Amino acid sequence: MRGQILGRQSLFAQTDQTQLDALTFGAADADWKPDASGHPTPTDKSNADAAAVNWKNIMSHPSVAYAVGLPEIAKATVDAEQALLPHAVSDPTLGLVSPTDNSRGFPLTQAVNDGITDIIAGRRPLADYDQLVNNWRSGGGEAIRAEYQKALVG
Repeated sequence: MRGQILGRQSLFAQTDQTQLDALTFGAADADWKPDASGHPTPTDKSNADAAAVNWKNIMSHPSVAYAVGLPEIAKATVDAEQALLPHAVSDPTLGLVSPTDNSRGFPLTQAVNDGITDIIAGRRPLADYDQLVNNWRSGGGEAIRAEYQKALVG
């Protein structure tokens, strides 16, 4: 089934399934092994090794709506994307430069994302959200905002 889904796209039809599996799941046998249905199942090493290799982010195939053993997820995902796409807003900062974002943006964003994940998972109270935002602002977020605003005007 995975091959049938992937085969619908011309890019996938031209790309060897082994390469797609390597880009998506890591190295066969080391990072994943097929289950009884042939679906990739992570090994104990996969989280430590497969997720950390940077070549997965250098070149990757287009996103595919696929979840192992849950074919209805693909249809639900596509239906949701089609419903949401008309409401999408383009990022006006694409192509612009913020020196502060380049030097401090990732750790600032990661701290906020980790905090939000902790709130959603119940490891932190919702009241911590305001402090996450304040930490982002004081840690460089306000400088990032100002630099992008200046670039948008100029």
